Amino acid sequence: MHDFAGSDATFLWLRWFLYYLSQYPEAQERMAREIQETEEEIDLNDFSKISNRLVYCRAVIHEILRMSSLAGFGGPHYSDRDVKVKDWTIPAGTDIYPGMYLTMNDPDIWDNPRKFDPERFIVRNHGGDPSLNVPPAWMPFEPGPRICPGMKVAMDFMLLSVIKIVTEVKIEAIDDEDANKRKTEPLPQFIGMVLFLPPKHNFKITPLKKSQ
Repeated sequence: MHDFAGSDATFLWLRWFLYYLSQYPEAQERMAREIQETEEEIDLNDFSKISNRLVYCRAVIHEILRMSSLAGFGGPHYSDRDVKVKDWTIPAGTDIYPGMYLTMNDPDIWDNPRKFDPERFIVRNHGGDPSLNVPPAWMPFEPGPRICPGMKVAMDFMLLSVIKIVTEVKIEAIDDEDANKRKTEPLPQFIGMVLFLPPKHNFKITPLKKSQ
């Protein structure tokens, strides 16, 4: 699972990212504005300075990971003793698989979980400045102390991909319904034992003209 989350997951996430870019052009435009405004202040090649900036871009990454989950459940854990969880008793010797997809799409935890809404990860201080807020129920890299060590590499790669793609090309849906008219996003396609793929869709890629 660790190899998967650090490498294969980033490729799978890119497929989801392109899907959501094609479905939500306003999110694509907002990310581009945020990147441009940030670039006017700091060097985007200095990743140490941008890792805590680009709040909306990072919120989009988190929302895509939440909705897609990439994997339905995590690696097996094991109870070495009887464990009481509310009204449930987990006997010693039980294999336990974290249900990441179910947790991150649970309506008891998330407001309208099948709606694409990066704003759910953004909070603002009294001055209106945004910052990223990630609830414990967000767990695409598994929960708890055994969280995937590839998470940092994967998240950095995703942010760099966002910067490169959004500033270089425009992604547009072809012959698709208006995503903003949908009340919920379609469910992902399940393949293999744990992987989730985005729904079938068509899109075109147009290079952006660079300002002189």
